[in-house]
Amino acid sequence: MFKVQEEDNQPQKHYDSPEACFGSFFKTGGKLSLNVLREKGKGKEKSVEWEPFENDVLMVADDVILMTIENNKVKHTTNKKKDVPHEHHPYCHVVIDNRPGHHVMAVVKNSAFDNKPDKVCGILHQVFNSPTILGQYHLQIEFIKRQRKKNEFWPVVNDIRSIFKDSVRQIRMDFSGKDADVDSNPNDVVAMMCSLARKSASTAAVTLNAEGEEVKLDELHEDLTNMANICLTQKGYDLTVKFRTLVSIAMELTS
Repeated sequence: MFKVQEEDNQPQKHYDSPEACFGSFFKTGGKLSLNVLREKGKGKEKSVEWEPFENDVLMVADDVILMTIENNKVKHTTNKKKDVPHEHHPYCHVVIDNRPGHHVMAVVKNSAFDNKPDKVCGILHQVFNSPTILGQYHLQIEFIKRQRKKNEFWPVVNDIRSIFKDSVRQIRMDFSGKDADVDSNPNDVVAMMCSLARKSASTAAVTLNAEGEEVKLDELHEDLTNMANICLTQKGYDLTVKFRTLVSIAMELTS
């Protein structure tokens, strides 16, 4: 998580450790100054401007940080037969485990940032490494995507069901088609969905929505295991499981 840029100006001169330095910027009920340089416009009208992202540090406990980050979007409604744009600021949760030896960040994957946690990582990477935060202590952060091992995904789902007495309301498999590398067998549903997404320059999805209390996972165990393994071994797939009371968990992996 931390990399010292210059040995002649160690953060230990101000803090006991890099974790203490990083953690000093987070206070329960506080905010970060998340201002990011963005390119605006096209052609001759292209410019670079600062874009602020509203955020809230909900809690800091035992060196674990829970915060939310809002995106800057526009929502359109129709009023008197006219299109009316409105500011729209959906948000996602971010958990940062700042304990020594842990250094893990988890970003909730949802529509706030178009189901792309990398967008949140990009914002935080630019801000955390700025001269006003870690840069002044000659530290920087590098993010490395974690890879999930085979057969780990569904045990986590089952743990949530049993420990928290929760139920699965939706299973969704998204196909971007951009990086997919699969057999073009027309009888293969996965290959067909990916091909449709690629040819139409769009995204495709297969969604299982519970008609009753819960999606019946036991009957689908073998099929779902195969789906998870596809996400693990081939590119262009996202697998998301949504619960009734807890946040969803997702597998966004590439080979």
